[in-house]
Amino acid sequence: MSLLDKLSRVGEHEVVKAVALMLRDYWECESLSLGDDAACAGSEGFWGRVVVKIDGGSIASNMAPWMSLYDLGWVMVTGAISDVVAKAAAPVTVQVSVGVPSSMRADKLLALIRGARDSALAHQAWLSGGDTNSSRDGWVDVAVVGLALPRWGPLPRRPSAGDAVYTTVGRYGLMGALLHSLKTGVWESLYKAYKSVFVEASRPYARLGFAHLAARVVEGCISGSVDVSDGLAYSLHLLAENARASLVVFEPPRPHSFAELYSAESGAKLEDLVFYGGQEYEVVFTVKPECKNIVEEEARRLGLEVQEIGRIVEGTPQVKYKNRQLEPIGWDNFKSYDS
Repeated sequence: MSLLDKLSRVGEHEVVKAVALMLRDYWECESLSLGDDAACAGSEGFWGRVVVKIDGGSIASNMAPWMSLYDLGWVMVTGAISDVVAKAAAPVTVQVSVGVPSSMRADKLLALIRGARDSALAHQAWLSGGDTNSSRDGWVDVAVVGLALPRWGPLPRRPSAGDAVYTTVGRYGLMGALLHSLKTGVWESLYKAYKSVFVEASRPYARLGFAHLAARVVEGCISGSVDVSDGLAYSLHLLAENARASLVVFEPPRPHSFAELYSAESGAKLEDLVFYGGQEYEVVFTVKPECKNIVEEEARRLGLEVQEIGRIVEGTPQVKYKNRQLEPIGWDNFKSYDS
């Protein structure tokens, strides 16, 4: 049995757990636990505020047919920055390492790097270099260094029963709709009619305002946070697991207008598009009850649209909506399907 076959049987999430056990005795980031969106560089002083993240993948698995290489560079950088922002850090510098087939023209490679550069600049960071390699299949890796804006450091993932569940909003259901159109083979006709929507999905922005929001409230008011890139249901499960409690969704976040339109025309359930999409790059976070008013007020001042969608309650770690459990479905790179 090949290594790939073995990994596909175990799954990516189990491998990550095994790696976490390997690193546990050497972990120096007290504020962020193993397995969080990002890590810090140390436990005290300046190094405790430095937040780092590396992310990447193959070109084939990350590039939808409507995307250009410029789009790919953009979205890969946005994804890594979003993980840093979810920990209340502002990105400072980005490095990109690429492996491309020898047959790729130089202008194509430069287009990918321009997309990465422009995404970094759009997020008030800069592309400071990286590495280039040859690869038969092609891949892109992105490393981001950020600085936590709150004076006490990055946000941990430590929610507890009684906390309110909030999320930034604006893109829920958008990628869910586009992926559904890809699976059902109707995306090309949609692209002709709604090209601007496809461009919007291909060049997303991380919610930088969330890092500023976390810095404006008292320490502990925001008790947990997680980036939403593998789907909302999966991200909510991460919060429930860290709280060792149940998470009850009162109402789904407001969907993107295109998701509503697509649901009405295609028959796809809007709730499924919202809960099981992907690459939203929103931030789900938990708030102590006594802090709700100040968090909402500061979000308004920042122009950051947030919505309360649920509550952490005593019980078995799970996510419930309308008296049913939401399955923690997310993409598994080793199994190559949603699991």
